[in-house]
Amino acid sequence: MKKLLLILYSLGKGGAEKVASVLSLYLKSFEKTIILFQNEIDYPYEGEVLIWDLPASMKLLTKVKRFYLRYKKLKDLKERQQFDVPLVSWKAQIS
Repeated sequence: MKKLLLILYSLGKGGAEKVASVLSLYLKSFEKTIILFQNEIDYPYEGEVLIWDLPASMKLLTKVKRFYLRYKKLKDLKERQQFDVPLVSWKAQIS
């Protein structure tokens, strides 16, 4: 079975969040992992959800630290599991 990785800031109200929800529900031939940076879920989903509760910050040093922590966690996860299709929300990249 192919592995799909979805990375989003949250599954709260929003267009990208709804698309991710629909993808997780309808792509039955994939093993799905969803990474959220905030524990906010308003849409139904299917698959494993990992909540890396590292909310965005306005302070530069905090942003750098959280970016590094997210990068390290993602690198470790990638080493453990080989994902065939990674999808990243634009907001998740800059938060």
